[in-house]
Amino acid sequence: MKYRAFAVFILCVAICFTGCDHVIVVEGNVKDKNGQPLTGMDVSMHSLRGTQLCLPTTTDELGEFDLDTVGGAAKFTLTASKPGFELQKKS
Repeated sequence: MKYRAFAVFILCVAICFTGCDHVIVVEGNVKDKNGQPLTGMDVSMHSLRGTQLCLPTTTDELGEFDLDTVGGAAKFTLTASKPGFELQKKS
């Protein structure tokens, strides 16, 4: 049976300028439908065209994650996945 991972992404986006490049930090957490943190979820960030914008990461014991990307896209999709859970996307 697959569990539905209702991913609640709480985003805090910080933009730091270094010369011509800028770093975008996306932080948040992944929770189930009952509000409990989901540990070990793989979180990735892609442009709307599907290009991977940074290395994926995994949620910690509190369901928290952070992703760093240089450049990046104005609009993107976050994906949370884990074996046994239904894939969830948030744009």
